[in-house]
Amino acid sequence: SRPTVLSKSSGTTGMPTVRFMDRDATVFNHLTVRRYLRDNHIPLGSTILFAHSSKETPLFWRSVPLQFFAQRVFASVFTLMENPELIRMLNIDVVVGSPHQIQLLAQDVFAKGKVKPPRLFVNIAERLDVHQRRTIENCTGSTVIDAYCGSEFSTIIAFECRICHRLHTNSDFILVEILSPEGKPMLQGGIGEVVITDLCNLVSQLIRYRTGDLATVSDISECNCGRTLPVQINKIEGRITE
Repeated sequence: SRPTVLSKSSGTTGMPTVRFMDRDATVFNHLTVRRYLRDNHIPLGSTILFAHSSKETPLFWRSVPLQFFAQRVFASVFTLMENPELIRMLNIDVVVGSPHQIQLLAQDVFAKGKVKPPRLFVNIAERLDVHQRRTIENCTGSTVIDAYCGSEFSTIIAFECRICHRLHTNSDFILVEILSPEGKPMLQGGIGEVVITDLCNLVSQLIRYRTGDLATVSDISECNCGRTLPVQINKIEGRITE
């Protein structure tokens, strides 16, 4: 009885999960994206590059009205490294990708002065270590933040605060627990598995879903940035299988 789409996870965490997604929930995901863009002073209507590693997929872009008419560009890092003038032509404000992808672009395109760096790099999909972050920042002078997300969920789970450098969870759309192997809540500074309840997908609910991700519980519950979203995570540590 609700608008529905079929979604498959990336499979980076093992066997891909195929499930139904509530199409109406996409509006909440766009709101969570706008939250971290606004926190980093990215204006409305900006151009956001989503980097990927597929050489065969051609570059394409589309407008996203629900993200206040942001322009989304999807392009291979290899295409951009071979043709840096494409980034100049597109006037990219934000680059989103894995740590390896954005580090490649920072070192081989932006650091060589070929193109003006974006205002913001957003890491998704994998753990960003301190050396990768430092390299990207030193090469470009741009801000680098973490956005914690999972393709199983309706919205972004959490995003890095530019003030406290911990992660605000989007607790109005996603409930996050960090638990011990015995299922008990971890205390501040402890490392546990991230367990999530999705409040937005009314088609195929996920209740206390074990993600397999490990995170450190934040040593503070709120920061002075003005956001009322809770600060639950210091950083993502990796996977329980690692």
